[in-house]
Amino acid sequence: MKLRIVVEGGEKGKDLRSKCRKGFKEFFVKAKAIENNFIVVASGARGEAFKDFKTELKNKKSNEEVILLIDSEGPIAEESVIWDFLKKMDGWDRPRDAGEDNVHLMVQSMESWFMVDKEELEKYYGNGFHSNSLPQNVRIEEIPKEDVVKGLNAAAKETPKEKYEKGRDSFEILAKINSENFENAQDAFFAKRVIKFVRNATQ
Repeated sequence: MKLRIVVEGGEKGKDLRSKCRKGFKEFFVKAKAIENNFIVVASGARGEAFKDFKTELKNKKSNEEVILLIDSEGPIAEESVIWDFLKKMDGWDRPRDAGEDNVHLMVQSMESWFMVDKEELEKYYGNGFHSNSLPQNVRIEEIPKEDVVKGLNAAAKETPKEKYEKGRDSFEILAKINSENFENAQDAFFAKRVIKFVRNATQ
């Protein structure tokens, strides 16, 4: 089975989309997905990702599967039906050929995933990084998106990079964090869900 992962991200040009593809590719390989059995499609903005997903779903071959991976942008309960949530959030109708396993969330944003590997964040930013400035809630999927970015900026303020810069930092960090840390996270239901799905689908 070949898996195509359509992701929200890389909306500011070809170089950033390349970094987006590489970051997610390395993240899922670390999660024991088989590299040659999946492709990351960096779609840019959220709405474009949904459009690309519908196109990929329509054109997929018999030996392929397609999933959409996006931010939830807000809190969502584990028991929620994701397509119902996206209908309320974005006005999106579930494509006819899409099931619940065809859509996955990075609750509440990709940056929330970084909170499971603060050690790698310290390595990435170097001297002057203050982990104590990051959100301390171990239930990462409860942390508001703006609090995560605010915490990253505060933690990086006295480092050579001086702040968190999404275009420069986001996919570089994603490629480095240890996906195994999600297994021990207290609240990482949606992250665990997509990791498990990609791992199993590429075996």
